[in-house]
Amino acid sequence: MDKIEFIPLDELWKKYPNKFFAIVLAAKKARLIARKAREEGKHLPEKPTIMALKEVLKGNVEYTFSSRETKVKTDINIEDEDSTGDYE
Repeated sequence: MDKIEFIPLDELWKKYPNKFFAIVLAAKKARLIARKAREEGKHLPEKPTIMALKEVLKGNVEYTFSSRETKVKTDINIEDEDSTGDYE
């Protein structure tokens, strides 16, 4: 888990012109990934923020808008490994 890949944020800005929205979307996805890993007692192959940014960049994060909130709608798949850390 020490390996952190370069995430090309300029590509993210091309996909989501609103930078604030893209970061909020990635943060919400990262929280979902961390929560699911903790609940299932599984080890993540990398940090939840990196995983979330990759998913947002690929366009794999579905979301909905309401008047004051954005909700992430996707299921999360996590590799089955032992977990000893808290990723929140």
